[in-house]
Amino acid sequence: MNTALIVTTYNRPDALAVVLEGYCRQSDHDFELVVADDGSKKDTTDVVQQFARRAPFRVTHVWHED
Repeated sequence: MNTALIVTTYNRPDALAVVLEGYCRQSDHDFELVVADDGSKKDTTDVVQQFARRAPFRVTHVWHED
């Protein structure tokens, strides 16, 4: 695996969940998905953690203080 996809987010866990589901529907899962979080609240972390448990590819959540 040499491909990493980056998804940016900030306090929109609803929209993030839709985007993440779209990546699960891809036919090729040979990539890592990085969620770059600009200081969102805990509900965004919860969405990413729940998604990462069932994703068919590696998911990394990078968070920094707002």
